Amino acid sequence: MATEKHFNNLELQNISIDRITLKFNNKELEKQFILDYNRSILNLVRIALLIGVFLYAIFGVLDSVMVGETKTKIWIIRYLIVCPSILISIILTFSRHFVKYLQILLSIIVLIAGLGIVAMLAMIKPPALYLYSQGVLLVLMFNYTFVRLRFWYATINFLIIICAFEITSLLINPLPPHIFINNNFFLISANAIGMIVAYILENYARSNYLQNLKLSRLAGEDPLTGLLNRRVFLDRFSEELLRVKRYNREIVFAMIDLDNLKEINDQHGHPVGDEVIVSFAKVLSANLRKTDIIGRIGGDEFGIILLNPVSEEDLLSIFRKITEKWIFSAKSQEFEPSFCAGCIKISGKSGILDPLELYSKVDQALLKAKSGGKGRIILLDESGREILNAGLLDEKE
Repeated sequence: MATEKHFNNLELQNISIDRITLKFNNKELEKQFILDYNRSILNLVRIALLIGVFLYAIFGVLDSVMVGETKTKIWIIRYLIVCPSILISIILTFSRHFVKYLQILLSIIVLIAGLGIVAMLAMIKPPALYLYSQGVLLVLMFNYTFVRLRFWYATINFLIIICAFEITSLLINPLPPHIFINNNFFLISANAIGMIVAYILENYARSNYLQNLKLSRLAGEDPLTGLLNRRVFLDRFSEELLRVKRYNREIVFAMIDLDNLKEINDQHGHPVGDEVIVSFAKVLSANLRKTDIIGRIGGDEFGIILLNPVSEEDLLSIFRKITEKWIFSAKSQEFEPSFCAGCIKISGKSGILDPLELYSKVDQALLKAKSGGKGRIILLDESGREILNAGLLDEKE
């Protein structure tokens, strides 16, 4: 399973699994896990449901032998209620709109199958009555393992089915005491084992999901800042360009270069220079939207992809705010925080959607901005024409 959400390594380190609810303490990750988990089990679920409907249907042969005249009522439950419900659920699994509701759908199907058997037990007379309760065990096996229901869904299903079984076996169609005790022993034992298995399976799935996510982030993460590294950032840039073309969207691609980093390294050493880079990365992360994409291109260069349309005035305001926040955060340091930025607006109407060519144009805009002094921004339009050249250190400019 691979998540579509992007979390930095610090966020992932703070994520844990509640041992009782088996939920992540991050709502966004919990939501994404459920969606990814449901997608990953779809094929297994379809196979399980096909086997389930086959078994439920084939046992109709036993009805004709064991229950006599009651078989008509049994067949109504079996062939007009349960089997069609399972078949409908299989069809629904092919609809992408039902993926996020898969656990609820499976729970309903398990309950229909289990309560269907309980309804049969309410009508069947001895001695066939003593045999049919074993069907509840089969449903519980599917409930806890085969259909990969999450732990609490499976547990609630069992409680509902077992309560219905107890009421039926005690009040509606009573079983002899020794049969009742025997059946309960096996049902409760099977449930205890099923609960343990379901808990272990879900806990493992969640732990594995989180671990894979951490490894994935580390592989695509800049080790110093925790931002996307150059390779992954440029891959994301290429992906966004495809979306720009497909959905006629508008984005802004920007490259940033810190001023005076070489002097800082020469005067104070590279560890201090690294601290400057890290502090700026934190300012970027804190003052851009979570939907925006941020990466460290290398050295003191950063890349930004703003995924929502912004005007020239808004873009200038965003970069001046970043400058202001960085100056404030670095006021105790012995350097003057500033940076230059080269940017380009890109839309589906752009003549250029080649990532390398756009990268080259933005790099040239950045070099021109740096040649104009510290703390400058240059913005190009879709054709590569300069439409903004302004200072970031003086808002009155």
